Amino acid sequence: MSFSLAFTARSKSHALAELERYKTNVPAPVHAFLKVAIENIGPQTGQELRAVEVSATGHLAEDKSSYSYSNGELKVRPLFAPD
Repeated sequence: MSFSLAFTARSKSHALAELERYKTNVPAPVHAFLKVAIENIGPQTGQELRAVEVSATGHLAEDKSSYSYSNGELKVRPLFAPD
């Protein structure tokens, strides 16, 4: 299954809600990885979380018998700014 998604959210909760919109369009392991990554964004000393950038592209092989391979690039990046 090929997948591709990208968005910027204004907060962790908004990022999680946005990710749920893509739940049926990405493989379950990809969704789970992105969800955990978003949930684990921690505070930075003296900085406020301004946004969360999420992107994922790749292909997950569907089964062992098919001639395909798995690859991907998953990114969850917090965007912080000084208070």
